[in-house]
Amino acid sequence: IKNPDFLKKYSIPFDSADGFLFPSTYYFPKSFSGAQIAKKMVSVFFEKFKKDLEPLSIQEQKNVLILASIVEKEAVAHEERPIIASVFYNRIQKNMQLESCATVIYAFEQRGVRKKRLLYKDLNIISPYNTYKNLGLPPAPICNPSEKSFDAALNPAKTSYLYFVYQGQGTHIFSTNLKDHMAAYRKHILYQNKRKDS
Repeated sequence: IKNPDFLKKYSIPFDSADGFLFPSTYYFPKSFSGAQIAKKMVSVFFEKFKKDLEPLSIQEQKNVLILASIVEKEAVAHEERPIIASVFYNRIQKNMQLESCATVIYAFEQRGVRKKRLLYKDLNIISPYNTYKNLGLPPAPICNPSEKSFDAALNPAKTSYLYFVYQGQGTHIFSTNLKDHMAAYRKHILYQNKRKDS
C-alpha cells in the first residue's frame, strides 16, 4: 500500500493507500498476495466513491478522506456521523483546533503504543496528527472510513455545534459553546473517570 507505482496507478494523493482500503467482508483465495488484496480493496473504494470524488480538487479529496477517517473513529451511532462531521467543519471555519482524541491515539499508534485511555499529558505528544496542538486536518487519514463516514464528510449536517462529549450508549451531547460543553463534560466524563478510579 506504500508502493509508489501502486499509488500512482490509482492516483492516491498520499504516501500510503490507508484511507482507500474499503472496509468490508471479502473472500479471497489463500494464494492471494497482500498486493492483490490491496488492489481489490482500493478498486471497491473507487467503485463506490469515484463519482463523488471526481468533481473535487485533489486537496478537497484529501480533506474529505481525512475528515471521514476522523468521523469513523469518533462516531458510534450512524445517525450522529453527519453531526460530528459538522462539528469539525465548523471548527475549521472558525480557525479552531479540531481537538480530536482519535488523532492523538493514532499518533501514539504510529509509535507502536496502544492507548486505551488518554491522559492530559498525552495531549502534548509532538506529532502532525496531534490536533490539540496543530491547526487544521492531520496530514493523512487515520483509518479506512466506512461508507457512512465518507457520506457524512461529503454531506455534513448544518449545525452550529463546536463541541461534543460522549455520554454513553454510543451517543454524544453536542454543544455550541464552551460553557455548555464543560457542563456536559463534568456530568459524563469526569463522573465516569471517578467511577473507574474508585
